[in-house]
Amino acid sequence: MADQKTVNKVKELLEGHCYAPLKEAAEKWLEAADLKLDDAAEKLAETELVKQLKEGVSSVSEVIDTFGSEIGEKIVGSKEVAEKIKQHAEALKAEGKSFCDCEACTKAREILKDLGEDIGE
Repeated sequence: MADQKTVNKVKELLEGHCYAPLKEAAEKWLEAADLKLDDAAEKLAETELVKQLKEGVSSVSEVIDTFGSEIGEKIVGSKEVAEKIKQHAEALKAEGKSFCDCEACTKAREILKDLGEDIGE
């Protein structure tokens, strides 16, 4: 059965920026938790949620690559903003961090940890 703390974190994740496959997996997991479906159905929903959370967490290298390119500029609409994001990611990398520390990635890592899938810093 889903822990209420984790349920709340998944709801918070859905309130922010969330790509379509992760949103769908999170909604199905919440539905399974809310309906208190059998263990097999809940486990299946959790497996898909874990998969999508892992795919959704960006490494600092991915952030550096994305925001050091024209794609990053298009995402944020500004070369200056893209450069600041890239520099922040480079600082994280220099500190030995492996993953992006934006709100969405941080929340996803917290949920993964709650679900027994700690992917580290």
